[in-house]
Amino acid sequence: MDNLVDSSIQRVFTTMVDMVVEPGDSEAMKGKEATAASVGFAGDRDGVVYLYFVEPLDKVLCTEMVGLEPEELDETIINDVLGEIANMVVGQIKTILCDRGFACSLSIPSILRGVDLSVYSSSTKKKSASFSVNGHPFGVEFFVKAENN
Repeated sequence: MDNLVDSSIQRVFTTMVDMVVEPGDSEAMKGKEATAASVGFAGDRDGVVYLYFVEPLDKVLCTEMVGLEPEELDETIINDVLGEIANMVVGQIKTILCDRGFACSLSIPSILRGVDLSVYSSSTKKKSASFSVNGHPFGVEFFVKAENN
């Protein structure tokens, strides 16, 4: 599952915003206000992916995707763009899962805001990763329901 998230993020960022994603430092986001965009998937595999963005990366991504200047952005536009990025990343994951024989559907994107956001689930496996785009940190948490055996 590790490569599933990494390759999906690389593909979306390269294709949609022409930005190179590099490994990042998880400490770089500590204590900062973040916007988390999440999309879940359900079917033969169940899970959810959270992407955590801090300023100014959220606005940089928005200007790249919708062509507006930073001063033209409002919370609604930022929410829509970050939700769409999460939707595209999880869409890539869904495609890979379906290609491997695990049919699933996606939920609609959800947005959370806060400082030091953290999600916990006792019935899932979790993968966390930190990335950097143009020197701006962002994080990912990938939860997938443990298989029943």
